[in-house]
Amino acid sequence: MSDREPTIESLKPIRGQVLIELDGPPSETPGEHGKPIALPDAPNMPMSGWAKVLACGPGHVLNNGDRTFVPLQVKVGDRVVVDTRKDAFPIRLNQKGGRLRYVMCSERCVLAIEEK
Repeated sequence: MSDREPTIESLKPIRGQVLIELDGPPSETPGEHGKPIALPDAPNMPMSGWAKVLACGPGHVLNNGDRTFVPLQVKVGDRVVVDTRKDAFPIRLNQKGGRLRYVMCSERCVLAIEEK
């Protein structure tokens, strides 16, 4: 066990996992034409809406008999719309303030990628 404090930068997702930083609740997150994106909140995960992808695993293997490898569609730096109600785990690392900022989730939580 290391004596140093873990940091977000030291976390490396595996398989089809994605580390995201939530931008804010939907009410504070502008969508198309400046209107908020409204995704329902879950009791244990206070925010859904826009997020930035900080790190990604390499992908996942389909259990289809020939074990096909499927790379992730998201990449580091993407701005995405997420629904964190399933397959998502909050990451709390001595962060200041009470707002949840970091979430480790499955790529299935990503609903859309913002086109640049």
